[in-house]
Parts: sequence; structure tokens; C-alpha cells
Amino acid sequence: MLGLGKEKIKKINDWQNCKFVHLLTCGNNSNHKSLKPVEINNTVILVCENCDYKQTNIPDIIFKNNFAKKSQIMEHLYRKDKNANT
Repeated sequence: MLGLGKEKIKKINDWQNCKFVHLLTCGNNSNHKSLKPVEINNTVILVCENCDYKQTNIPDIIFKNNFAKKSQIMEHLYRKDKNANT
């Protein structure tokens, strides 16, 4: 079983890798890379790799149960629909 910080980081990464949600982006410049989760002093925060922006507020929806599974289902339905229209 993952530790609480690693579990949060996994869920944030699942969100950031989903094609169907708005990614968590830099508050200084939305053209920067998507925010990256890191654990500092037993707290997970989001950081921008392009500047010094840090975000401590992470939306609750990211931690809802089964988001990764729902994302996989959406991806499957998207591919199925896309293939049906080609």
C-alpha cells in the first residue's frame, strides 16, 4: 500500500495525464508545463518546473475515489466513438 503522500501524488499524476480534464497549471503563466506534485515536509504541493510558482491548494475532486478508472472508461469510449466515425 502506498503512503499517503505517494497516494496523493499518484492521484494528481493520474489527473495531469487525463485528456478529459483541465490540467493544473502555473498561476504565473498558463503556458508553462503542467504543475508537478512534490512532497515537502510530509505535505504534497504543486510546483511549476518553469518558475518559482508553488500551489498548496489542490482541488478535492482529484482525490475522489476511482478517478483513474473513470478516466480509463472515458478514454475507451472516446476511442470507440472516434473509430466509429472514421
